[in-house]
Amino acid sequence: MKQVLKICICFSLLFCLSLVVVLPAQAQSDPATAYGSTSFPTGVEKLLTKFFGLIEVGEHDLAFTELMKHSPIQDDTTTVRQLISNVEKSYALYGAMKGIEYLPAIAVTPSFIKVRALAKHERYPLRWQFTLYNSPAYGWIVTDIKLDDEAEYLFPMPGFER
Repeated sequence: MKQVLKICICFSLLFCLSLVVVLPAQAQSDPATAYGSTSFPTGVEKLLTKFFGLIEVGEHDLAFTELMKHSPIQDDTTTVRQLISNVEKSYALYGAMKGIEYLPAIAVTPSFIKVRALAKHERYPLRWQFTLYNSPAYGWIVTDIKLDDEAEYLFPMPGFER
């Protein structure tokens, strides 16, 4: 009986030690944590700071022109006009934007990331999602952009990504 107890204790200790060694290593290699809480590459930060600065002062067309440089979306005038229209509608519905808060960037690789932001309007927050690619030819470019008023989906929902 004592022999069985010793074996159980040894296996329990080995299991606990394996968790201490394996879990921190997995957390460090997880690309979702590659840029920390709200820190991302300088080029991305500059691009989005300029974009939201122009949005906040009502320069919506210029904001999207600057943001979409070298983007595959820039030539899709229907999509760009729809995005600008959505920003203008959001101002009519929720008031002016009074600030922006970033969520942690999600990195698939160091060159392909998603940045999510919460735009703080007077009456309701809006959710922005940007997918960006670090092009060898042009630097950081936007490959996808979404804007909606479904900010509640920023809360984690196990097993469901929206």
